[in-house]
Amino acid sequence: MSDRWKAVRTEILGSGNGCCALCGFRPKHWNLLHLDHLVGHRDDIAQDAAFCMQMTIKPTWQERFYEGPFLPLCEICHNAKTGKEAAGKLLDWMQANWDVLKTLRPTV
Repeated sequence: MSDRWKAVRTEILGSGNGCCALCGFRPKHWNLLHLDHLVGHRDDIAQDAAFCMQMTIKPTWQERFYEGPFLPLCEICHNAKTGKEAAGKLLDWMQANWDVLKTLRPTV
């Protein structure tokens, strides 16, 4: 883990409420949460995911890596999201978790 990523992770997770954004699980320490990239690392579906979230993102995962958008997730929710993303089904995962994700969209 690079120093820059550690700093981003500490800033976001350390200032949050310390629980998983999806299931609400609160580990003993916030550092046990994953800081997940909401639109993922797959550029072929990231733009569609960003469109659903009404967000503008950088075109490649390398450009977005330190900027987010991010989502704090417990181990179980992180593994579920990562599995769907790897299978090219990130949008299905987003639809299944839409009740939570829609609250993260920017307000106009």
